[in-house]
Amino acid sequence: MRLALPLAALLLAAPTAASAEGFGQLPWGTKLSVAKKTVRGLRAIDDADTVRFERDALEAIVGEERAAAKKAGKKAWRAWRKRKQPKPRLTAWRYWVKLAELPARVELHFVEGELYGAAVGVLYRPDQKPQAAALLDLLVAKYGAPKPPEVGEAPMGERAVLEWDTGDGGLVLRKRVATDKERGLLHLTYRSQLLGPGVDRYLEDLKKRLVEVERARAERAKAKAEKETAADRERAFRHL
Repeated sequence: MRLALPLAALLLAAPTAASAEGFGQLPWGTKLSVAKKTVRGLRAIDDADTVRFERDALEAIVGEERAAAKKAGKKAWRAWRKRKQPKPRLTAWRYWVKLAELPARVELHFVEGELYGAAVGVLYRPDQKPQAAALLDLLVAKYGAPKPPEVGEAPMGERAVLEWDTGDGGLVLRKRVATDKERGLLHLTYRSQLLGPGVDRYLEDLKKRLVEVERARAERAKAKAEKETAADRERAFRHL
């Protein structure tokens, strides 16, 4: 995918390392209570990918453990009920703002109430390409030049994905060119170098536990089907 925007700033001399910390005016690790006071219009997002995945995963895992405890007998069931159950650790909040005259949706991602990531989404029409280019200029002005292309990659102005090392984290920009049939997109993902990897490990652990839950469910379904098949065969044998 080629971005046909006049990305002049990408070709100009720019800092090679970012001096910014965190996302926007919020350092990584900022408490949610502080963010609510700093950023106007914050609203919770229940359907953010990480939030929804964690919620569904915990529900499935806890449900499986509950069923196993009940099946194991009264002692195991009492012990399970006394055990502290896992609670969601991730939340996401959003607000709207104008960036380079373009409306942008901003998401703030928190783990146990501390800021660890953010995402910014900007849609633009073909006649708004200058504004989109101005937004990219602002990124370069703040974070410096993006990482240079690897051998064989398209020049910076034509690449669909640009990456920055922000010093205390990372920034990835994914872009789609506006056409007469489809609006263009600038999607920016920010991650804390300190807190982000821990969230990734947590989500990966949930995925592994979900695999175990699905395997257990599949085994039960198979055993039930085999039992029902055997019972049907036995009933049929009585009349053959």
